Amino acid sequence: IVLLILFVLRERRVRWPLVDLALFRNRPFVVGCLSFFLFSAALFGSQPYWSLFMQNTWGFSPLQGGLGFLPATGLIVILTPLSGIIAQWIKTRLDVLLICGLVLNGLSFLYVVITMNTQRTYVDGLLPVFLTRGLAIPIVSSCITLVVMSAVSTKQSGLASGTLGMARNIGTAFGVALLSQVYLFHINTTIPASLIAGRAAADQFIVSGKGASHLIIEEIVFQGFKMTTLACSILCAVAVILIFFMRTRVRTKEIVTTVQEREEEVAV
Repeated sequence: IVLLILFVLRERRVRWPLVDLALFRNRPFVVGCLSFFLFSAALFGSQPYWSLFMQNTWGFSPLQGGLGFLPATGLIVILTPLSGIIAQWIKTRLDVLLICGLVLNGLSFLYVVITMNTQRTYVDGLLPVFLTRGLAIPIVSSCITLVVMSAVSTKQSGLASGTLGMARNIGTAFGVALLSQVYLFHINTTIPASLIAGRAAADQFIVSGKGASHLIIEEIVFQGFKMTTLACSILCAVAVILIFFMRTRVRTKEIVTTVQEREEEVAV
């Protein structure tokens, strides 16, 4: 954070800044980058913990854990070109499609919050989430890219693309840090003192102990995993709110333009 502040101060004083700070007065551009930041924090920031959950809690091998993500990856490969074409067709309602994608992604996390328990398996616990995620990711990525790139001039397209990539990477790092604190706070505050020996293992999504203690720690780990997915759904909800804010601006601009055109017609 300190380095980011120093970077902004430096960029304001140099003759040829690396980043044109005037670009951040462009609301669609800023909202698009912030939405992608939150989306990346929720989606990509949660990936390490889903992998840990499948391997350390459910006992998947590393290969099985990797294959667990394959349904989402396959849909992304298939649907990304199609979603890009659709996004270009409906430019006037791009915000609606973007909201649908973000809501779909948020609902996939809520599904885990509502349904996940110790009796669930991959097929009925996580597979529906990965399939939904495979639908949402191409929609959100294509729409946000189009929103951001359409909001700037051709001369600024390289800078806009780089800033969007930076939002994704920083958002992912932010998500990893945030979700780790959510999970560890839950583990450290819910594991009773009598089971303190199992806390270090639970920090890594490993269920230790035998008998009743094993069942208690297992339930706590599952609840911690659900807490991280709840945090992800909240991040997606905030991203949706931002898009509504941008949508209001777009609609207002359209109304003003229409009124001006009608006034010109009357004048003629």
